[in-house]
Amino acid sequence: MRIKELLLAFLLYLSTVYWAGSYLLIIMCLLYLPKLKIIDFKNKFFYLIAIIITLSLLNFTFSTLNGNIDVSSSQSVLQYFPYAILLIPTCIISRYINRRVLIYAMYLICIEIFIGCLEYKSGVPSFFNIPNIDNDNFLGETLLYNKRVFGLSENSSVLAIKSLIGIIIIYLYDLKRYRNVFISIMIIGLFITFNRTYILAAMLILISLYYKIYIKTSKYKLLYYICITILFVIIITNYFAIFEMQFLRDSSTNDINHISAERDIIYVYYWNYFVNHWCCGNGSVKYWVELLPGMYYHGHNSFLMTLASNGLFISLLYFYLFRFTTRRTLIPILGLIFSSLTQYTIFWGISFIDILLFTILLDNENILKGKTRNYIQ
Repeated sequence: MRIKELLLAFLLYLSTVYWAGSYLLIIMCLLYLPKLKIIDFKNKFFYLIAIIITLSLLNFTFSTLNGNIDVSSSQSVLQYFPYAILLIPTCIISRYINRRVLIYAMYLICIEIFIGCLEYKSGVPSFFNIPNIDNDNFLGETLLYNKRVFGLSENSSVLAIKSLIGIIIIYLYDLKRYRNVFISIMIIGLFITFNRTYILAAMLILISLYYKIYIKTSKYKLLYYICITILFVIIITNYFAIFEMQFLRDSSTNDINHISAERDIIYVYYWNYFVNHWCCGNGSVKYWVELLPGMYYHGHNSFLMTLASNGLFISLLYFYLFRFTTRRTLIPILGLIFSSLTQYTIFWGISFIDILLFTILLDNENILKGKTRNYIQ
C-alpha cells in the first residue's frame, strides 16, 4: 500500500515539474479508474460537480453555435472544449489522496526547494533552459522579486504554490515531529520565490496554526503572544525595507514589458469581458488575454478568470463549492481563497492544488483525522 501511495504522490508532484505537465494527472486517473468504486452520490458535492459539467457542456455548445467563443486569445488545447470536464479526473484522484500521499508529496517539495536554493546560490533562476528567462544581473539585484528562482518548475509562481501547499499539509495534519523544520523549509521556498500573495496567505495559515498549538496549552500562551508581538515590531520597524522596497516595488512604469505585474490593467480586460459576456462568458472555455504578441496572460485572479470564462451563473456554482468547508478546514480554505484574489491559484480544472482543494472539500473529517480511505480495492 505504501508503494502505491508513494507512486501516487510522485505522479501528483511530477505533474508540476517543468518538463512534465498536468496530462500526467489524467494518465494517473486512467490507471486508477478500474479500481474505483462507484462514486458516492449521497455526497451533494458530486451532484454539484455534475451540474457544473452539464451546464458547461451546454454553454459550450450554445456559444459555439453562435460564434461567441474567443479562441484567438490562447494557444492551449483547452480552447477546444470546456475545461469543466477536467473536474472528473480531479474528483477521481482526490478520492485516493490520504495522509501518507500528501506527506510524501511534501517531502518531494522540500527536495525541490533545496534545488531552488542551489539556483539562488548559483545566481540563476533555473537550471533548465526555459525560454524568455532573463539571467542578466541576477546576482546584483536588490529586489527579491527579480531574484525569484524556479526550482524544477516552469516559473517561480508554481514553486511558490507548492511551498504554500506544504504549509497547508502541515496545518491539516498538525505534524508534531519536525514540524518547525518543515515549516522553515517552506518559508525558505516562499522567500526564494518571493510571491507576495502566497507569502501573505502562508502568514495567515501559520499564525492560525501556532495559535491553535499554543493557545490550547495555557503555559505557552504568553510565548505565542510574545513571538507575535516581536514579529509585528520587526515588520513595523522595517516597514520601508520590507514593504516600500520589496512588497510595493515601483510599478509606475508604462513599459508594456512590465504589464504582467500590472494587475489593474489585466483586471480591466477581464472585467470588461465579463460585463460584456456576463451570461455565457467565453462558453466555458478559458479566456486568456494577449497583451504582447504571442504572449497570453491569465486573469491573475481565480474568481475573475472563472467569471470571464463561464459567465455569472456557472461561476456561482464554482464558488458554491466552498459551502462544503467546515470549521476545522476554514483556515486552509481561507488561505486558498485569499491567494486566489491576486493569483490564478484554484479552478484550473485539474492541477495539484485543485486536487488538494477537492480532497479537503470532499472528506473533511477523514483528512483531518488522518484516516486512510478505503476506495482502493
